[in-house]
Amino acid sequence: MPFAVYLDMLLPLNVRLYSISSSSLVSTSSEDNQERITASLTFDVFESPTTNGHGTFRGVCSSHLSRLISGSEVLCAVRRNKVSLQLPNDPDTPIIMLSAGSGIAPMRALIQERIALGFHKNQTHMPLFFFGCRSQQQDYLYRTELEEWASAGAMRLIPCLSRPQGAINDDSVKGEKTPGRVHVNDKIWEMRDQLWELVQDKGAKIYICGSAARLGRSCAETWRNIFMAKTGLDLEKAFQWFEGLGQRQQYVSDLY
Repeated sequence: MPFAVYLDMLLPLNVRLYSISSSSLVSTSSEDNQERITASLTFDVFESPTTNGHGTFRGVCSSHLSRLISGSEVLCAVRRNKVSLQLPNDPDTPIIMLSAGSGIAPMRALIQERIALGFHKNQTHMPLFFFGCRSQQQDYLYRTELEEWASAGAMRLIPCLSRPQGAINDDSVKGEKTPGRVHVNDKIWEMRDQLWELVQDKGAKIYICGSAARLGRSCAETWRNIFMAKTGLDLEKAFQWFEGLGQRQQYVSDLY
């Protein structure tokens, strides 16, 4: 079979979606009497051994983006997000942000926007940002920036390191707690008293972005466990309560 015919038989690649990780309020500039908006993207470069053991598999889009240089052009389009990843109308509404890895993208944009609007100067409740990564040396994205914002009082940064220095660096033992490892859901449970008060009494808005299979599932289960521990009600009621948060857009999830 001619190679060109083989290529024509292949299905087209799906469109890759990335969250913009910056606020237009802080990345707008004027040039040649025209307003330009610069948007940043945050992405993971997927690279791992192939399943057949021969060579290395590299993500199509992430690898392409990682090889670009300044001035390169990319065929892309801006799409409105289907979920309401926007700041609450009331700046005094408490905010709880949960993310891991490249899921930090929309959270970074939210924090930038709050700072640009000056909400951090007279805030009643400091936003809580739970950020999950492997280690400080490996994938602590935007660390310097995050720590500067935390020092300025724009948010409370709660890093959750799943593979800190000295911890076991593989996932061979599933379902067991390894000393030193902390995931986002672990910190949520640890701070359950404070978080429960913010959600139930203060109407806090929760934003979550990351892996649906890992971050999304573990955090949802933890929130339901907190509900049962605080109310004494059963799991069915916990599911109803959690679904109600989503229906009221008090729990906004962007999971992939």
